[in-house]
Amino acid sequence: MWIRIDLVDNYFVTEVNIVTGSPFVAMTRINILTKPDTGNVNPVNHKSYWKSVYYEESGLSEWNVDIRPASYSLYVAVVRESYGGLTLSEVEVFGYGE
Repeated sequence: MWIRIDLVDNYFVTEVNIVTGSPFVAMTRINILTKPDTGNVNPVNHKSYWKSVYYEESGLSEWNVDIRPASYSLYVAVVRESYGGLTLSEVEVFGYGE
């Protein structure tokens, strides 16, 4: 399962916050990926075109991830690389323009 966020323009992504909405929903094997351009935008089928900026193996219900160094991106994807759905109530992406 995955979700892709289109930032509409390129930004330097510095932080991604993810909330499942429930302390009882803990997801494992979460990968945050970024991509600076269009084309091959499916982060599962075209993973080699994406840059992994964060990976968490353990089960959490909330992530506050600092991206260092900032990742120049047009797209941000959240991929669950384990079985089960992707349960999200909020995904926040922070950064700055050129």
